[in-house]
Amino acid sequence: MNSITITIPELPSAALKSGFRGGWWKIRKAKSSQSELAYVYSLIAIREKNGKARIKLPLRKTEVDVVFVFASRRRRDIDNFTGMLKAFLDGIVKSGIIEDDCSDIVTSIKVKFEVDKARSPLTIITLREVSDDNQ
Repeated sequence: MNSITITIPELPSAALKSGFRGGWWKIRKAKSSQSELAYVYSLIAIREKNGKARIKLPLRKTEVDVVFVFASRRRRDIDNFTGMLKAFLDGIVKSGIIEDDCSDIVTSIKVKFEVDKARSPLTIITLREVSDDNQ
C-alpha cells in the first residue's frame, strides 16, 4: 500500500483552537499560514518519496496518523489538537496527496502525543492508503 510521511517543524497554531478569543483576523491568518506550511512540506515529502520509490497520487481511502512532539509533559486535550489539524489537512489536499479531506477519503485520524525536547516542536503526519476491506 502507498504511504507518505510529512514532517512539519512546528505545532498547529493556538489560534486554531476551539474557543480562541483573539479575533477573527488572527484565526484567518493562522489558517492561511498553517495551510501553506503543510502544502510546502507535503511537496517536499512527495519529492523525497519519489526519489526513493514512486508513489501513486492521489491516495484513495486513507488513514491518517498524527504525532505531535512537545518539549514538556504537561496535560493537553487531544480533541483540541484534532480540530487544529484542519489547516494542515487543507494544505495536504492542495498538494495533491489526497483529493479531499472528507470522510470518504480520510477514513480515520489517529492522534498521539510524544515528549522529546530535542525534536520539539514537531508535527508528523503519515497518510496510509487502505483497501476497502479494511473498513
